This record gives sequence, structure tokens and C-alpha cells, in this order.
Amino acid sequence: MSGKIYRFGRFRLDPRSRELRADDALVSMPPKSFDCLAYLVEHRDRAVGRDELISAVWGAADVSDHSLAQTLLRARQVLGDTGAERTMIRTVPRFGHRWVAATDVADADPTATIAPVAATDADAAVVAAPPAESSSALPRAAAPSGRRARAAVAASIALALVATAVFFAYRDRIAPVATVVKTAVKTAESTDDVFVVMPVNLAETSIDMAWVRLGAMDYIATLLRDDAKRHVLPSDQVVSVVGASGRAASRDDADLGRLAVLTGASWIVIPRATSSGDGWRVALDVYHGGGMRTYEGAGEAPLPASRAAALALLAELGVGEPPPGLRPDDELLQRVDAALLVGDLDASRRLIEAAPETTRADPRFRTRAGMVALRQGRPAEAEALYRPLATDDATIPLAVRVAAYNGLGAIAVGRLDHAAAQAAYDKAIALVKNTDEQRLLGRAYMGRGVVHAARNEFTDAMADFGLARIALTRAGDRINTASLEINVGMAEVNRGRLVDGIAAFDRAIPILTSFGVRDQLLISLHNKIYAQLGLVDQPGALATSERAIELVDKLANAAMVRRVAAARARVLFNAGRLREVEALAARYDEQPDDPAASDTEFGVLRVLVVAERGDDAAVDARGDALMARVERSADMTGQALLSEACYAVVEAALRLRRIDRAEAVLYRLRTAPPAPEDLNRPLYLALADAQIRAARKDPGASDAFEAAFKSVEDDSVLERLVLVASAWTPTLVATNDKVRASRLSSAIAAPAARDYRAARAIASLYRMTGFAELAADADNKTRALAGERDPEQTASR
Repeated sequence: MSGKIYRFGRFRLDPRSRELRADDALVSMPPKSFDCLAYLVEHRDRAVGRDELISAVWGAADVSDHSLAQTLLRARQVLGDTGAERTMIRTVPRFGHRWVAATDVADADPTATIAPVAATDADAAVVAAPPAESSSALPRAAAPSGRRARAAVAASIALALVATAVFFAYRDRIAPVATVVKTAVKTAESTDDVFVVMPVNLAETSIDMAWVRLGAMDYIATLLRDDAKRHVLPSDQVVSVVGASGRAASRDDADLGRLAVLTGASWIVIPRATSSGDGWRVALDVYHGGGMRTYEGAGEAPLPASRAAALALLAELGVGEPPPGLRPDDELLQRVDAALLVGDLDASRRLIEAAPETTRADPRFRTRAGMVALRQGRPAEAEALYRPLATDDATIPLAVRVAAYNGLGAIAVGRLDHAAAQAAYDKAIALVKNTDEQRLLGRAYMGRGVVHAARNEFTDAMADFGLARIALTRAGDRINTASLEINVGMAEVNRGRLVDGIAAFDRAIPILTSFGVRDQLLISLHNKIYAQLGLVDQPGALATSERAIELVDKLANAAMVRRVAAARARVLFNAGRLREVEALAARYDEQPDDPAASDTEFGVLRVLVVAERGDDAAVDARGDALMARVERSADMTGQALLSEACYAVVEAALRLRRIDRAEAVLYRLRTAPPAPEDLNRPLYLALADAQIRAARKDPGASDAFEAAFKSVEDDSVLERLVLVASAWTPTLVATNDKVRASRLSSAIAAPAARDYRAARAIASLYRMTGFAELAADADNKTRALAGERDPEQTASR
């Protein structure tokens, strides 16, 4: 959203904080209506087409005209723009809509603090969706790209371990307070019924009480989950669906029906809260089976009143013994959780750090502190917080201990310590296997499946993923089920089934889009990009990376931002859009010499751009610095790029006829310490050796190329085949080896239709084998795919 504030009439619109005010009073508007309003205002210089507006707000194309019209109608109703002559949102016949009201624009205060429960939509609410302790993607994956090797996917995997760790908050049981039951409600007939508790509708709002909207919501949901033993949609997923402000004021059957379809819930709980000099009153409007019943409770503060109302519902659901009473620090805990639910990690951290030492030592607070540290990229600190909680000590709540083991497992996977990761997940599974904590169990199975897949133990991985699916389905956890699809996709990619992997990503992406879980959505898109590159699906990779880069700036995780931006840059490089590669590198990689604050792939791409422009001397001159930078990479992804970096320098040196230099670089690569994720190293070594042999007129060069070709001939990762073809073609032409040239041209015919390097190679092969017409067609294709590259220059090199 924009960093501007817009004023029109008596209204003030702040897209960044997602607030609409009328005469300084906060106005409620449905999330999608707010999004449409903000988009139209931000693009007020022109009419916005129907399809563009739907794509921007819903992220999909299958939204009906009726849904769009209803969404805009609600915006108009809030603005009072319902007259025959529209003065704000004007319809442009047969095209779309335009914002026509006179609008003043001012910069938003960059230092202003956004209240944790400020209105937000399904997308914005989860920009920093509270982290989970489980893994959501594999720590490594099969080579999705010859240039990137499997580490291309491994990068997002390690990030996914943090990003998909789902918010977990344990509540100690609490004691009864008097309740008033207004009416009775039908008891749930099956514990398989799913409850969804909406954000609290506050009669009056203030900054001090803003936390109640989500804090009390989550507290009520926890009582239903822990004490009534009902399946309750996790609070973070509720926020993902309806935003922090929710739809508490919307009671129409259509909205309730859509919510039920999206969440799978058959019980919808809409809390209302009011305060007065006598304290607080909370009412729970419970929708189930076509009817509505209300429960009321009162207390001196929001949580006691919420508890009173919830106990009435619990009694009707057949819960005999009421839970224990509130603790003194329960309100602080809920304030922390309210901030976590909207991704305000800094606010959560401040609340915890400002608490007394005895409170910070409470396992419930330590768990949240570890969660924040992990999400903010401080795994060592997270491990120190989790470690004392990972114990058999029964005085520490079970769910806290399981969450700690899951967190330690995720941290261990991130540093490739698979033995430690499996031990942590084994312990979590043993602790929770025979309990009602299905969500925690599902995440533990998922994490262990990740470990098995990382070891190429695919049978065991799929077995664990299957058990995870059962547990998460029983828990009604659709977001972690989508995370499971990411893992399945990674497992398929890891064993070379790229098409199946992309299909799994495509199963996850719609769920994550509908719930607005941006970080996991980006992980899915990031992994899909490299799988598409592996298939040499350049158009598909361009489309996927364009969608990813549009979302990335709203993430709080700087490493993930750089990873996704580097993936987009890789796609642009393959498309020959070299200036855009440089622009992305300048924007997202401002400290290229600092391994902790940069992405190594940008460094490699900068040199590859120089090579594509034909400045081999510059590549050679920068080669040692590049290789040293790669060797200093702080992460496994960067270390996996050493082969590609060395190979680029070898090729430049050979074009400069500096064979000794090329051999020295090859030796450097051969003797480099092994990098677990540099899985294409054998191929790069083989190709570099073959090219050096060819440069020295070594008769064994042809056989060396032949061996490299055979190693990838049946490979589903077409990028590797294209890499071999690009390297081998000049030697085949120079030696007039028409037999092998025919074999190679047949092998690369499909990728040559969409890849510049393959098209350039096949044009040379056709010309050499006497197929002038085919060569001319391939030349035309090469020019069409060249982008900013010069086919004539590259052909002569």
C-alpha cells in the first residue's frame, strides 16, 4: 500500500495503516471494499479496467461482475456516494471505474506507529504472518536450473522454515466467573465441527484498547480449543481471511456463507464488546445450523468479560468443569498475541522486553520471544530461548514443549543439521502423538518429512507428509495443509519430477492467496520460478516472478526479499533484459561485499551481465573477487554458486585465449571445499575440462563433451541440457562433427523454441549440417529471444 495520505471531502484515507476516517472518526469498511477504494484513489489519474481492479484486489481472474459490483457498492455506501450522479467512484461503461473526487495528497508520517489491530485486509494482515516452528519447505531440492543447481530452491526452503511456522499461543487454564446466558444454543453434534471466532466488534475504540479486537478473539478461541476440545480455526488464519478488523459488523447470510465455505466452519462466533464505568460486557453471537444464539458475560476488564461469555457457551457445549481463572499477566500475553496476529513483530518484542524478568521467564512468553527472534532472522537467539523449553519437565505445558522442539527442528534444518532436526521432530511427535494437539502433530510430521526429503529418503518423506496431512485436516488447518503442498512439491522437484512439483505448488498457491499468507505464497512462487527455469519455461517463469516481485516489498524478512528479487533478476537475465537485472541488483543488493547483508546471486548475475555484453576482459579482471565473494557466502545458497562463478571466469579466459588462467580457475574449483548444495559442480567441472581440452586441440575433447551430454540426455531438467549444448556447439562446428551435431540438435529442439541459448546453438548446428532454411528460422527465433543481447556478437565469440 501507498505511503501517502489522501483527503477528499470529510474523509481521510491512509492505505498504509489501512484506516479510513470521517471527520477524524474511524470508519469501518469491508476489507475488499477498502482495497478497491485504495487502488482507485492511488490510480486516480486514469480509469482502471475491471480486470485490472480484480487482479489487484483479489489476485485472481475468476471474480464475478456481481461480486465486484457488491464490493464497490459497500464502498460507496460508506462514502455516501450512492446518488444518481456519482461524485467519487464513477463507472466507465464497458471498461471499469475511475476515482473522480477532488483529492489532496500528503506524505504519511514514516515514524507513526500503526496500532496492532488497525484495519487490514486478508493480504496485508499476513505480510508478516506470525511465524511457525515447523518447516514448510524442503531444505534442498533438485536442480531446478543448470545455473542455479538445487540450492536455488534450498534458499527459499531455509526461509520457509521461519515463514511458515504457524502462530501458536498456549493459554494456561483459567477459573470461572459468573455468566449470563441470554439464550441456548444447539450443542455440537460432532467434534469434527469447525468453529471460527471473529475479531471482536468494539462499540468504541481507543489506542489503549485496540488490542482487545484480536486479543480477546484469540482468548475465546483458545478456551473453545483447549477446554471444549473443539476444532477452532487458528486465529492467525482468521486474520488472514477477514483482516484485523474482521467483518464483525457484517451479519448478512451471503457474507456468513462465504466465510463458512472458505474456512470450512459450521460454527461462526462474532463477539461484541462494550465498556462503561461499571466494567466490560461481552456478547457472543453464535451462528450455527441456520440460527443464531447469543451468550453474554460481564467483568471488570475485557478478558474476564470475554471469559464469562465464553463459559456460557462452553456450558452449553457440555463442558463440565470450568477452566482455571485468569493469571495477572494474561492480559499482557493477549496484547503480545494481538500484535503477533497482525505481524507487528517489533511491537511484540517491545511488550515482552518491557515485562518484568519473572514474566519474561514464563514459558509462554519465552515461546513467543523465540518465535519473534526466529521470524526476524535471529536463529541463535531463538535457539537459546527454545532450548530450556525442550524438555521432559511436565511442569512446562505440553504444547509449549512441543512448540519448542518444532522450533529447534526448524533451526537445525536451516543450518543443514539433519540429524539434530530429526531428533527434535521425533521428540515432538512422541510427546504429542496421542493427544488432541493435531495441529502441532501435523507440523512435527511435516518437519520430519522435510528432513527425510533432504536426505533423498522419499518413501519416508511421503509417509510423514501423509500423516501430516491427516493431522492437519483433522485440525482444520488449511494454511499448513498448503505448506504441506509446498513440501510435496519440493520433494517432487528434488527427485527430478519438476512438472509434478509445479503442480503441487499450484495446489498451494490458491489457498495461500485466498488466505492472504504472503510469505508462504512468495515461497511457493519462488520455488515455482526455479522449477520453471529448470524446464526452460521462460514465459512461465517471467509471469510467476512478476507476480512475486509485486508482493515482495511488503515482507519484513530482508533475506527473503533479496532471495525473491534475485530469482526475478535470474529470470530477467535469461530473458536478456540486462538493464532490469542491474536495476534490481542496485535496489535490493546495496551492500554486495557484505555476505550478511547481500545475496550472492546478485554478485554472480552482475558479472554474467558483463559477460553477455562481450567484455570478457572485465569478467576476467573481476573473477578473483567474485570467486572470493562466493566463498565467503554466509549461506548455503551463496556457496552453491561457486561452480557457476568459476565457470563464467573459465569461459571468459578461454575467449581471451588465456588457457593457463582457465586451468587455474578449474583447479580452484576442483580443490574447493565441498558445498552440500552445489550439486551441479560435477557438470560444471566436466564442461570446463572439455572446453579447455578443446582450446588445447586435445583429441579427447569430443569424448569429454559426449560424456557430459550423456549425463544430462535423459534429464528432466532441460536447463542442464541447454548448458551442455551451449558449451559443446562451438566445438562440434569447429570439428564438423555432423553426426553428433544432429543428435544434439534433436535433443534441444524443444527448448530452442523458447530459450535464447538453445536457439542460438541449434541455428549453428543446422547451418553446419546443411539445413539452411531451418537455420534461418532458428536465427529469427534467436533474435526474437535476444532481448538486449547481440546475437551477432555472441555468435562470433
